[in-house]
Amino acid sequence: MNWKKIAMMIIPFILFAIGAQVGFILWLRPLYDRGIKWPTLIFGILASVSLALGLLPPYFELAKRRGRVVGINFWFIGIDCLGAFLSMLSVVVGNMDILGIVLYCICCALEIGIFLSHFIWCLRFKWLNKDYQDELEGDIKEEDIGLDNEKTANKKDADYTATSNNNSDDKTEDEVIESDITDKKSQN
Repeated sequence: MNWKKIAMMIIPFILFAIGAQVGFILWLRPLYDRGIKWPTLIFGILASVSLALGLLPPYFELAKRRGRVVGINFWFIGIDCLGAFLSMLSVVVGNMDILGIVLYCICCALEIGIFLSHFIWCLRFKWLNKDYQDELEGDIKEEDIGLDNEKTANKKDADYTATSNNNSDDKTEDEVIESDITDKKSQN
């Protein structure tokens, strides 16, 4: 993408976000000062729901991969989970905000679920399942052998065609291969 297309997407979004934030602050602050708190509660609920929805797609990937976590940085998840836990503690120690506690509990629970899923996958398939280890090692060995055999076969074909072009047609294939071997030995 070129810079003009990126700017055409980002600038309207930024302007909308700034306008919405300023508009909602100017609209909701007088209501909040009069004691009407349900509009601000809606924003807290929307934050909790959007956070939960943002952490649900990894669970679909976990279901596809039988619990294996792929493409998620555990350092990031760990630090984010620790942040949610410490924020939850700060809300409990400070002003008791039930919606804040629910928000942080949702975040912490979903991230702990990702950790547990990968831990259980490791127990089931990696650490305790010897068949999986043997299958994994067998696949690697077969791939390596397959590549070596393919390279060797291609090299033999190339050597055979090169020597068959140089040799007379009355030699058999075994004689051509033997003469190739003796030629290579004499070169070394």
